[in-house]
Amino acid sequence: MSSKITAAVSVVVGAVVIVALTLWVASFTLFAGSTGSGQTTTTLTLVQGKPTLEQADTVKQGILTFFEASLSTTSGADAGVLAGSILTVDVSEERTEYEVRQRTLTFDTPDGQIQAAGLSNYPLTERELADNDPQVIAVVGGTGDYLGAMGEVETTRLADGSYQHVFTFVKR
Repeated sequence: MSSKITAAVSVVVGAVVIVALTLWVASFTLFAGSTGSGQTTTTLTLVQGKPTLEQADTVKQGILTFFEASLSTTSGADAGVLAGSILTVDVSEERTEYEVRQRTLTFDTPDGQIQAAGLSNYPLTERELADNDPQVIAVVGGTGDYLGAMGEVETTRLADGSYQHVFTFVKR
């Protein structure tokens, strides 16, 4: 190749690289939103049907319960399945009306999975959350459209035995 062609190719390649880098940096700026903190939030609400609970053997420190339930959107469209486990971790002898349980939840939706985990307060004598007593745990990851998800999910048990899960995802 002649030196003129080599120089022209180098200029074109250099320009393409600069444009690509500029677009890449701009995508981070757009993704971060215009808030001063450099992050934005989006929400998603899923409705869970009544769970099917299955209690495992009692372990030394507490009770392990597994469950699954259908998920739908607020408009009633199928949104997948929720599978989870709940482990009683409050081993205090001085419990009042609540005990602490570790929830590990996997929301398996058509768009990917959302993984959430954290501690919640449960009534001492109940297997499920108290009605209308929201409990918040962390969103710790996801797959598909939720790859790299982070934020929180607020779970509220409704009077009919179903649950509402309101996700707040943080984008940086």
